[in-house]
Amino acid sequence: MGSSWLLTGLLFMVATILLLLKKEDWSIVALIGVTLSQFLILSAWSNAKYNTITNIIILITTIINFTSHNFKNNYKKNITSTIQKTRTQTEILTEKDLDQSTYYSPEFF
Repeated sequence: MGSSWLLTGLLFMVATILLLLKKEDWSIVALIGVTLSQFLILSAWSNAKYNTITNIIILITTIINFTSHNFKNNYKKNITSTIQKTRTQTEILTEKDLDQSTYYSPEFF
């Protein structure tokens, strides 16, 4: 049982180091640590039940990191695809396009 607690502590330390080094994988290590920690807490509930609060805080932080990371990746994909689409559309700009009177014609509205 003591070696499991040691492993959990090491997982949390590794997650902290990865977080400080700004590596995206810290949340996966933290999630594994929270899961193992919660199983250990449940096995020793009378002595360690208040550590569940710490696990909840770490879990919320991990979830926030996952969602922001996914948002950032989706944003980058959307920007990349939009840039590629605009590069493939090669319309030639003519003088008619530049003519100001076309903007005030009734058929424009």
